[in-house]
Amino acid sequence: MRRAQMKSGKARAQMKSGKARAQMKSGKARAALRWRDDVWLERTAWGALESRQVKLAPRCVVRDDIWMDKALYEAGLEVRKATLGKEFVENAIASADDFNRPLQEFVTEYCWGACWTRPGLPRKTRSMLNLAMLTALNRPHELKMHIKGALTNGVTRAEISEILLQTGVYCGVPAAVDAFRSAKEVFAELDKK
Repeated sequence: MRRAQMKSGKARAQMKSGKARAQMKSGKARAALRWRDDVWLERTAWGALESRQVKLAPRCVVRDDIWMDKALYEAGLEVRKATLGKEFVENAIASADDFNRPLQEFVTEYCWGACWTRPGLPRKTRSMLNLAMLTALNRPHELKMHIKGALTNGVTRAEISEILLQTGVYCGVPAAVDAFRSAKEVFAELDKK
C-alpha cells in the first residue's frame, strides 16, 4: 500500500484484513528504517521492527560504531576535491575534530558521493543549482565556497550574475544583494592571484 493510502481511514480498516497482512509479509508496505553492517532493519506499518540479511556494498568501519560506504566516500572525496580544490578539502578533513568529523564524513559520502556523482546532471548544472539554493538559504560562507567551485565546474561570471539576479525575484532582493556582495568578494580574491 502506498503511504497516501495508509493515511486514509479506508486503508487503516483494510490493514486488519488478510490481504493487508499478506502485503506486509511480502514487503510492499514496508519502509526501510536503517542499515547496520549486513542487516537491514525495517519498520512495518504495524510499527514492529524486522531484520533480514541483505547483500550490501562493501563498508568500512570509520570509528567504533560508524559505518560508511567506502566506494561512495572515495567517489565523493574525488568530486569534492575536483570542485572545491584539493588543498581546501584536505585542510577541512585534517582540521576536523571529534565534534565535527562526523559532519565531514557525512558531507563527503552523501552530499558529494551519493548526490554529486549521479549521472542525471552535469557538475556545472549542480553548481548553478547550489548557488541559487545557498542564496535562498542565506548561507554566505557556503555560497562563496560554491562560487569558486562553480567557476571550476565551468560556470561563467556572467552566468553567476544571471543566477543571482534570478534569486532576487524568487528569494528576495536582500538575498540577491548579499549574494552579489559575496560573489564580488570571491572574484576580487581570485583576480589578485
